[in-house]
Amino acid sequence: MDFLTLILIVVAFVMMGGGQYGVAALILIYGMAPVLAAYNVQLASRGLGNLLLVIKMFAEVGAIHSDGATAAALWIVAALAAAGVILTHKMTTQFMLFAWPIWPLSIGAGVDILFAFAVPVAGLFIAAGATGVKFQARQWAAHAEIVGFWTRRWRDLGGHSFRRSPIYAVPGQSGGKTFHQPGVRGAVSHVVLLGSYLPMAFLLPMSLLWSPPPPTWLIAWLFVALAASILTLFVPFLKGLGGGHLYLFNAVPPAAIWWGLLLERGETPSFIFFAVGFAATITSLAIAYRRRTVLSRRSDGGLDEAIAFLRAEPASRVAAFPWTVPERIAFETHHRVFWGGHGAGLDKLEPFFPVMSRTLREAFSEHRIRWVLLSTTWWPEGEAAIRREFPDAKDRRFEGWILFDLRESGVLQ
Repeated sequence: MDFLTLILIVVAFVMMGGGQYGVAALILIYGMAPVLAAYNVQLASRGLGNLLLVIKMFAEVGAIHSDGATAAALWIVAALAAAGVILTHKMTTQFMLFAWPIWPLSIGAGVDILFAFAVPVAGLFIAAGATGVKFQARQWAAHAEIVGFWTRRWRDLGGHSFRRSPIYAVPGQSGGKTFHQPGVRGAVSHVVLLGSYLPMAFLLPMSLLWSPPPPTWLIAWLFVALAASILTLFVPFLKGLGGGHLYLFNAVPPAAIWWGLLLERGETPSFIFFAVGFAATITSLAIAYRRRTVLSRRSDGGLDEAIAFLRAEPASRVAAFPWTVPERIAFETHHRVFWGGHGAGLDKLEPFFPVMSRTLREAFSEHRIRWVLLSTTWWPEGEAAIRREFPDAKDRRFEGWILFDLRESGVLQ
């Protein structure tokens, strides 16, 4: 998906008059964007949503600069792409809505503004026509449910589900580092996060001090993405709209194009700032790679063997902790997992995630869980807690992991 997006922005850049040096810079910036490296390893539709968003944006800009049948065709493409965004990815849809009040004003004048304002609405009608009105109603209800869930629980995001639990927390023990830390420490953490995910983007506004501005629509695109990333990290009632650093995914295309245009002018300050941003990008990627390597060595030892064992067992239901593991078990085995997803029914997870507010016996009995896979590195006290509630459970050890069999503990009755 990102390769196709890159092709689109290269074509757009060339059509804007960009040359080979600008293309090379654009490809370098896009290809090394830390936010893309971080999230393209996930099985998610974010890349497809961003591709469709880019198609929508470019089609609208093209329609403004065309007339007759060509303009009409491009407006239709924009509406179809908007429908695709709506059907594909929630946060990209939110970004499209964030940009809605500003984007039309940045690309044209007169009747063109009205057409641009109408594109998301037309996309919604197209999406409803493709899937049915009931499906669309449920999809938007699911979006609202997700936003409501995280508006209530953002303070617990990233924390330890058991060490923050009213049932399993140990007095005096830390509840784990949450994503939104309080005070100055939390603010500094968010600033570092934003800077590390796409440092090249945050340097671009300063170029307006020495270089002519790029097209207004390009500035609007980038500034909306940066504003969305900052506001959803720092404004409490907006934190339910998703981690702000994720909106930087949508900032990569305009940032890459802007840098390409900037470097082609050959201004010395631009090359200095580019060098600073590129050094920050390399540093961010190196730190992330080292951190990921260390975490893999520390926490994944024995996990492959545990999953291989589960794969050979008859189909059943599995709970796994930490919460990053159930999706891998679901993907690599035939078992059902004690987990959910970002969609309709997310509220059903709230008694268990992000904080465990019911006993494990209650949870596992209700959902008839046979197997429990636990990382003793992640929750060292977990083994004792599980044995207290399931004294008849049998277990197998796989290095830093314990697999409990609850078949004789009464939870399957």
